[in-house]
Amino acid sequence: MDWVTGHWSGGNRIEGASTVIDPSLGYSLREKMAALAVDWRNAYLGFNAQGKPCAWPESAAELAGVSAIVAGPELLVHTPLEALREAPSHHAQLLSEVRMGEILQHILTHGDWFLVASEDGYVSWLRSWSCRPLAPGERDDLLSGRTGLIKPSLTSFKTEQGYPLALVGGTPLLRVEELASDSPELSAELVDGTRGTLARAVVRAEPLSPEISCLVPEARQYLGAPYRWGGKSALGVDCSGYVQLVAHTCGYFLPRDAVQQARCGKAVSVRLDAWEPGDLVFFHEPVDHVAFYAGEGAILHARGRVQEQEFELVDELMQSVVGVRRLDVTDRLTHESLWSWIA
Repeated sequence: MDWVTGHWSGGNRIEGASTVIDPSLGYSLREKMAALAVDWRNAYLGFNAQGKPCAWPESAAELAGVSAIVAGPELLVHTPLEALREAPSHHAQLLSEVRMGEILQHILTHGDWFLVASEDGYVSWLRSWSCRPLAPGERDDLLSGRTGLIKPSLTSFKTEQGYPLALVGGTPLLRVEELASDSPELSAELVDGTRGTLARAVVRAEPLSPEISCLVPEARQYLGAPYRWGGKSALGVDCSGYVQLVAHTCGYFLPRDAVQQARCGKAVSVRLDAWEPGDLVFFHEPVDHVAFYAGEGAILHARGRVQEQEFELVDELMQSVVGVRRLDVTDRLTHESLWSWIA
């Protein structure tokens, strides 16, 4: 499993910017590349195994005037929750997370690390032991076998081998079966083939309706979850990860970062009387925070923890609103992933 189509020459993303541009390219070249019409959160620029400049995807390579990286196979995450980092090191900043069952695009390899693009297009580094290549046709087999998802919670999965696994919301469950009609538990299989039991109450057996009205109730399921930079589970979320996670569960696609999300949906007036529950509210310029409008003069957001706050309690924040967006039919997921359904 060594698809070395490029290499990482070390260092972090430039000055905290969310871009995967190899620092060894030199400051002037990096600045020139960063100015291109490429969202480098969803692309990579560096060197191939022969030391020649290269980029991924092909559209970014064409704009940069360099060779395109030939990506490796799709990868299936088979551990409960994994960190996505800004560089191939455990000391590198956490950028996001992926859960068991998510499918990633392999871009290149550096030692025990893979550079990957997650299902939202976000490019980052993942430890290689947390995933494996997806076999031809396996995606369809897994989708057809999936009959449940973990609800927004942290739950214990008791394996047949006798050890417990902690699973986060959105984890896909295959071949869910009744133990008994009156049993509080169900039997299920994970994507790595592990079989075990879990509480019936934490299993979502059918998709949510992809309607704006489902956003606020789903967002409230995470109330009290701690703030965690890069987090995307009940163990901890950041503001944009929280909004993305809820939207995805409700059948809507959003990119990873708040500044990217601010381009989704349709614009709504910043006048309060124009807002509807489920609208996305963006703060500061450039955008660095996002919340759901919860209705009744309150917002739901991850700030310290996930909380629902009335405007007067966050007056200073509300003074910095720079935009409001409303998701619509064009933002709905167009294909199913293992951790979401399309109704």
